[in-house]
Amino acid sequence: MNVTTPALEPQAEGQWLFLSRMDSLRSTVVEDLVSAADCLPANFVQNNITGIAVNYYFKQIYFTEGNRIWVKGAIKLSNAVDLETVYVGSEPITAISVDWMYQKLYFVMDRKMFLCTLKNCSSPEEITPYHRGSPKRIIADPYNG
Repeated sequence: MNVTTPALEPQAEGQWLFLSRMDSLRSTVVEDLVSAADCLPANFVQNNITGIAVNYYFKQIYFTEGNRIWVKGAIKLSNAVDLETVYVGSEPITAISVDWMYQKLYFVMDRKMFLCTLKNCSSPEEITPYHRGSPKRIIADPYNG
């Protein structure tokens, strides 16, 4: 089987690396791992971060903590001015993925899969397949379906 995808556009800046440990979210550039990482201010996150997804097209990072999904500009984590709540669920959210091509957000909450648009996640649609077990992880792959 042959799969053809468009060539990657060269990045003006280096490749990003996002790291989380418990309630800490950090970013750095892969080419410069020696410098100090940029960190999200500690007082915003109340629970452990359970998922991270990056929308490189809009330079945003989505992350889950407890029953919340947050979005933040990916360029400067230490500046929390653009930190926004995208969705607050009834149960803990355990996984997240962003489809940058179709502007969709997928997440796992209470062993069920949900889908919403990046612009409006006020009432996500449940898309859990009936023939499968409980999902633990979700990956949106716009090129390969």
